[in-house]
Amino acid sequence: MNFDTYKRSNLNPYNVTIMPDFFIDRIVKVPSLELFVTGVKTKLMSGGGSMRGFEQVDLKGGNATNVAYALGKLGVSVNLIVITDKHSEISLRHKFSHLPNVKIAVIHGKPGYTVALEFQNEGILSNVMLSDVGDVVNAGPEKISKALLDKKLKTDLVGVFNWAANTRGTDLAETVFTRSYNESCLTYFAPADLASRRDEVSELFSKLTSVLGVLSVNENETRIISEILLGTTFPSIYTSIDISMAAEALSNKLGCQVDVHTPIGCASAFKKPGSFVASFSVIQRVITGAGDAWDAANIASYLLKIDDNTRLKFANAAAALYVSSTAFEPPSLEQVLSFLKEV
Repeated sequence: MNFDTYKRSNLNPYNVTIMPDFFIDRIVKVPSLELFVTGVKTKLMSGGGSMRGFEQVDLKGGNATNVAYALGKLGVSVNLIVITDKHSEISLRHKFSHLPNVKIAVIHGKPGYTVALEFQNEGILSNVMLSDVGDVVNAGPEKISKALLDKKLKTDLVGVFNWAANTRGTDLAETVFTRSYNESCLTYFAPADLASRRDEVSELFSKLTSVLGVLSVNENETRIISEILLGTTFPSIYTSIDISMAAEALSNKLGCQVDVHTPIGCASAFKKPGSFVASFSVIQRVITGAGDAWDAANIASYLLKIDDNTRLKFANAAAALYVSSTAFEPPSLEQVLSFLKEV
């Protein structure tokens, strides 16, 4: 595979628009589920108290914010539209202060808050997120004003993230995707965990089918969408063939590019059989935010019109560098290319 096209000089001219969520995240590493549950029960029975020894870190995140940040580090120009209050806006702008290629438009409201509990489960790192979604719960197109959308949608790609947290997410996605001014503007949709809104999935995709360019989903989201739209089951223990077939079946159903990313690898399909690329073998130290690092690298590749296999390998490399780091920091373009050269 040739990665020579991945240069900052090639990525700098592109402009993308990402929306709408900003979250204050706290990551809590839980060494043992059994000890955690037992400890909680013991404290409750004794009237409460402190459980010590849990490594924690605070992050400024949210799907849209994380993707915009990771894209900025890769060298893409980004318009980030988010909902947050004046106090948290200071933290948000500080996070992006070293990325002048990212422009931030703030709609004032309550930001989201998440506590992500990271567990080791049979040797695999998994997370459970406790979320207060803030005012993104009602982020309809009228909240993100027409004037702001008209200004920001003169872009090469528009991405809508975290539909699952936004009860007006269908209206928002349909509006901004419909108003993407020309066919060269790619529309990118990553819905997040759909489990609590299963009954809305059919209506969501019926409204987006004609305007959706790329659907990006993980294995859990793939399982729910496949069951509802196709009547098929994506297995809990899956193989590369399962991933490729799911991407192809969903693409055929929706008429758009479908990218399925999982811990073991990812697949992409549109008008041809799904292409699968295995994940890189690295020591996994974090998980929260890995999908956002993957999406950012995937988007950068779409902008450069890279072939599917190279695009997926580049996205997997970015995700591998993220999950193997202890800093919850997505990689720069140079770090991804250096990693790919080494492997």
